[in-house]
Amino acid sequence: MSSIAKPEKESKKRKPLLARAPNKVESSSSTAGNAKGAAEFVESLNAQLSKINFLNAKYLPISSIALDPNNPRELAIDIKDIVAGPKLPEKPFDDEVQDEFKEQLKQFFERDENKKQKIQDYFSIALLASTIRAPEKLMQPICVYEKSSKYIVLAGERRTLAHYVMNAQYIAANIIDEPDAKEKAVMQYIENSAREDLSLKDKFNAIRKIIQYYGTTISVRSLANILKLSKSQAQKYAKICKEENILFIKAIETGVLTSPEDAYNLIKNNDADTISNICNLLLKGKGIEEIFKEINTNSFQSKELIVKRIVGSNEMAAQKNNSAKKDEQIVFKGEDIHLLRKLIHIAIQAGKIKQFQEGAEKLGMTHIWEKIKEQMKKAS
Repeated sequence: MSSIAKPEKESKKRKPLLARAPNKVESSSSTAGNAKGAAEFVESLNAQLSKINFLNAKYLPISSIALDPNNPRELAIDIKDIVAGPKLPEKPFDDEVQDEFKEQLKQFFERDENKKQKIQDYFSIALLASTIRAPEKLMQPICVYEKSSKYIVLAGERRTLAHYVMNAQYIAANIIDEPDAKEKAVMQYIENSAREDLSLKDKFNAIRKIIQYYGTTISVRSLANILKLSKSQAQKYAKICKEENILFIKAIETGVLTSPEDAYNLIKNNDADTISNICNLLLKGKGIEEIFKEINTNSFQSKELIVKRIVGSNEMAAQKNNSAKKDEQIVFKGEDIHLLRKLIHIAIQAGKIKQFQEGAEKLGMTHIWEKIKEQMKKAS
């Protein structure tokens, strides 16, 4: 069987995944080029996707299909595992049969180091296979391109593996021209994110790759348009994926940092040293909530802090020759002294007392630093 097409419907094309063409450009000249480049790329990608005719899929031998090793979705299993592993039973895949299947998987992966993840991934593929049941019932054919006498999966990795679990001999597929690296990265990301929730690790690797193809100067608006994300989501993932802190990247890659919100807040609200310290604690097995709780406990935001008066820069400039009057405006009371002692104690523990003093001097607050020391001496 070479085709499942119906001739009278051959003209019907798939709606492009990137239907929202970017007809607006950034206002500044530096970002206008990025927006124009994004618009041209989206137009090119839509043209490529429009070639895919889902009513003209071909049945290909399952043995001729190969997975793309660079697919951003990282499963713990591959075709070799499933070829040698348990197959979907012919009887209904109910709870009892599923339990039996899990036992088979435990035995099959007994000696594997990553057996827990492999069992989880394999079982999820088996569940998908149980909903397909037969190649003829695959409603959404996979998408492949030909290379080196093989058909490489561009979209449909899980559906392909499900056919191996079903012990199928062929699979319905749309064959397209091989896309360039940039097109491939975007198409795979959109396909994967549309099918199943990607982990932070998978999204991080996929979007980071796309940003590398475009350059780190790509605007948030262009990235949002390409990845079909809201502007706020694109801003969040752009910041996460551009971060170069080694421990932060390791925390994502090893799966100890799994929440996009936690990752974004971590790098948004902290300096490089704090990011490293937090990620180091995560890698040692400490929970993110516990770490953040400790940080909040020791933060500068305290109920004990009572602001008496904030001296603006204009006022300070007008009074720069009158240090006595300036000192009069700094009011310290018991609860303030208690808080200052606590903050200085934290600074000493963190080994940053010198930075504490230098920061005050840079802000033209040397007099405040001296006043703190004076008041601390009197209060002790």
